[in-house]
Amino acid sequence: MTETATQSSRTPPSRGPLNAGGALVAVSSIATSVLASGALPGRMRVHWSFGGPYYGPEFAPTLVVLAAFSLLIAGFYVGGRWLGTRLERTGELGAVRPLYDGCVLFVLVGTLCMQVVVVWANLG
Repeated sequence: MTETATQSSRTPPSRGPLNAGGALVAVSSIATSVLASGALPGRMRVHWSFGGPYYGPEFAPTLVVLAAFSLLIAGFYVGGRWLGTRLERTGELGAVRPLYDGCVLFVLVGTLCMQVVVVWANLG
């Protein structure tokens, strides 16, 4: 059996920085949403103008915004793992796996930071 056939028939390892870190970010997003839902009003401001034309504040239901952030992060996590699995089965991931995992984690953490900023901006 060739190296390519052996690698494509293996299942990818279930440990790694993306699996543990991504799950931690997803759980943190859910926890942020649950904790913030009690502290925020029923509507959240979702648009701010910085130097551009001002059309007035725009609002969205708090539960929708918080759920959207958690679902977005969960979707990025599942999609990142799915794509990593597909690339690993083709043998194309190889030595760049740590870089791939790091990029996906960067997107997850960045989205979580945006969620925290939106929640923080609406607390005041």
